[in-house]
Amino acid sequence: MGGDTLDIVRIDNFIDITEKYSTARRYVDGLSNYLYGILAKDQRGGTNLKQSDYKARYSSAFDILKGFETPLSAIVNVIINFNKNIFSYSNLLFTPQLQQVMSRL
Repeated sequence: MGGDTLDIVRIDNFIDITEKYSTARRYVDGLSNYLYGILAKDQRGGTNLKQSDYKARYSSAFDILKGFETPLSAIVNVIINFNKNIFSYSNLLFTPQLQQVMSRL
């Protein structure tokens, strides 16, 4: 996505493009829930979600992504925890900069 703006269309395109990879469906669901949660929380990107819906989207994303051992899933879960003011997370070995920030908090 680079410098482009996150919106519903981009998330839906991501889902559509990855649909052919049936083994990645659950992973895509987790990432999509997280992205929809961002839009709900910030009330932008053409979302019809209420702002309070971001918590449910984040929780769903966290529950799905905790079952994956990938750097992306771990980082997304760290960010979700950060939004909940949970500053300790052990899966940061591959992200020393983020580990440093979290240790300060």
